[in-house]
Amino acid sequence: MKEGDVVKINSVFVKSWRGMLQISFDEKSEITRMKGDFPTAKELTVVKTIPISELVEGTGAFDVTVDGIILQIKEGSGLVFRCPECKRVLQKGTCRIHGKVEGVADLRIKAIVDDGTGALSVVMNRGITERLIDLSIDDCIEKAREVMDYDVVRDLLSDKLIAKPIEITGNVTVDEYGPMMIAQSTRGLDLDVKEKAEKLLIELEKSE
Repeated sequence: MKEGDVVKINSVFVKSWRGMLQISFDEKSEITRMKGDFPTAKELTVVKTIPISELVEGTGAFDVTVDGIILQIKEGSGLVFRCPECKRVLQKGTCRIHGKVEGVADLRIKAIVDDGTGALSVVMNRGITERLIDLSIDDCIEKAREVMDYDVVRDLLSDKLIAKPIEITGNVTVDEYGPMMIAQSTRGLDLDVKEKAEKLLIELEKSE
């Protein structure tokens, strides 16, 4: 198979992992190339913003884009220190697997984003966080050292990002706590989210 092929697949195993479907092949699986008028790979990967309410009601999704307003910067955001072995976030300098270790500094955002149709938890990595606040991890460490309090970085994130309109693309999983996105990319927006949410609600009502 190559990128762009349209195929029909028989005799495979389908299972769900963290709310997303996965296909596994074995020696009995059959793959047939199909001919016909199908969308191209490029057409299928065109970015389309979807309302968060669709994610709340779904089971997970890959490469989805939402836009909304950052309502909350959650506990666990800002400077964190990870185990050099397993990358888990340390609690008071201790990894629950490897015990007391010398932590490696990292930067992240755990936020709640709302578009007027629903709310979504979003986790953003160091690179995205640095771009959003226009500060490097070294800048953040220096600010924390100046006041001898790492929580100052989370306060800085709140000051800069609360009520910020944002477009986010990533993978979404859904569990008993609701949908959560691992962000792959973000883009600041200059828009009236309230007006956009009202338009989305009208579109949803028309589709029912």
